[in-house]
Amino acid sequence: MRAGVMTESPQPEHRATFGGQAMLPHDHLCALYRGVSERYRLMLDFISAGLDESEQCLCIGSVRDISQLTSVLSRQQFDGALLQVVEPEDACPPNGAFEPETVTDAMHRWSATAFDENGCDSARAIADMTWTAPDASTTLIDCLARFEVGVTELALRRPQICVSMYDLNTFGGAMVPAMVTSHVKVWICGAIVENPYATPMLA
Repeated sequence: MRAGVMTESPQPEHRATFGGQAMLPHDHLCALYRGVSERYRLMLDFISAGLDESEQCLCIGSVRDISQLTSVLSRQQFDGALLQVVEPEDACPPNGAFEPETVTDAMHRWSATAFDENGCDSARAIADMTWTAPDASTTLIDCLARFEVGVTELALRRPQICVSMYDLNTFGGAMVPAMVTSHVKVWICGAIVENPYATPMLA
């Protein structure tokens, strides 16, 4: 560097973690776990860390999971405006059917508010999809695949991190392969692996 000439140091890229593994803005992760305890721990750690960083956070899950998470998080000192939760009745039309665009539209509205109105520079969203499992059908597989494509588009639009969670004790058969192929990155057994089989439109 010449004397008298100063250069700005590059700003460190914001990093987050999920299940002990580093993630970067625009990541959309598929998390495969087993059981209620692991689901609860992963969701709580992810959201709690985001609130500690004063990030805008979105959590989508069953009524029971949301109730438990908010009960524990209420003991944590954070700005309540940072956390938004979505329960199944908020994400489905009156007939109770899962319509992926209804959920992703809500996520896009949350993201636009967080970045464009509230001026945040990072955000995170996590969605556990166990509440859709009672309808384990070919139609559901298609709906979840459309949902995951929508979430990937969301993650790429702004510097946010998105995680979609699937319980291996609940989702099986054709469900897991269909979900894995919708993601470039997959978390399983405490590690993040790059998915060489991701569909080209998401790779």
